[in-house]
Amino acid sequence: EVSLHVDVHHHWFNRECDMGVADDVKKSIELCDTHPETVLHELAHLWTQDYHTKSWARHLFMLHKEYLSKEEVAFFQKETVRRYKTARELVESGEIKKLCICGRRVH
Repeated sequence: EVSLHVDVHHHWFNRECDMGVADDVKKSIELCDTHPETVLHELAHLWTQDYHTKSWARHLFMLHKEYLSKEEVAFFQKETVRRYKTARELVESGEIKKLCICGRRVH
């Protein structure tokens, strides 16, 4: 059994606050943004116990495909590739297609 503590708060235009922070030791997530992609981003950190590594990106892409609409998947995966070198490397290596991330559900 795994338990997870999630703390959500929100305020406008505070650049000093991260959108989300995952703590794999405490099994907790603190969110300043309640958008589903932010939650998935932080869950990928907990799942992999990693920062923005290839393993993290791989799991984030799988979570995108499982929980976001097709349009959101296309947008957020493009943003993830733009923002994170490790995600770009997965796409450039062709591994993302091997995982069926870009067209079909991951099994």
